[in-house]
Amino acid sequence: MKYVYKIVCAILAVVVISIVFFSPIIGVRLYSQTASLIFSMAVQNGDEEMVEKYVENNGEIPEHISETTSLYDIAFGDTNTFLSGFLRYFDIENNEELKVLVAPVIAFGVAIVAVVLCALAVIVFGLFSKNNRRVIYSCIAGIGSSLLAFECFEVIEDMFVSGRITLETITQEWWMGMLGDIVNFELLEPMTAIPIIFAVVIVWTLIYNYTLTPEQKRERKLMLGEAD
Repeated sequence: MKYVYKIVCAILAVVVISIVFFSPIIGVRLYSQTASLIFSMAVQNGDEEMVEKYVENNGEIPEHISETTSLYDIAFGDTNTFLSGFLRYFDIENNEELKVLVAPVIAFGVAIVAVVLCALAVIVFGLFSKNNRRVIYSCIAGIGSSLLAFECFEVIEDMFVSGRITLETITQEWWMGMLGDIVNFELLEPMTAIPIIFAVVIVWTLIYNYTLTPEQKRERKLMLGEAD
């Protein structure tokens, strides 16, 4: 049972890390009655493959343009997508109006790093520590960090959805404001699974501790120096 416990903890922690980096967790949705103009601009910017792929998958150019991406894709992945083209316009250093994003984006990034570190701690403590209460503490910290990440992203999302940041703001081109509105900039469901997974690890640890025999519990207290 001990080794099953360790393996399950490690697997669940790896799932958390995989969600953070590789699952689609950020979505953008634009509404525009002139969506074809946006795609025309994409073609002019060298994204013909993206447009062809989008039309092939959807059959037509719709009034709503939606796409999702992962942190890995943003940093290293496919550049032939609408969202990656959209993100290329973000030049916070040279765009004063976008500097309001600096604090919440940094806070979100710190919270995401904390989530990953907590997941790594679960792996290390779950596999190698004799005191699995450290696993519980790491999971509690992971839940708190993930909830903080949600709160930080809500601040970012509100800036887009409220119209404080628009296509015109992002591109610094006045006519882009006529092409459409950003109606969603959101964290997706895979991200919301992270605190649930941490909670599952806590429950799994409590169940494992409950199943220990009285002798095993006494031995563990001796190892931890907690015997009466």
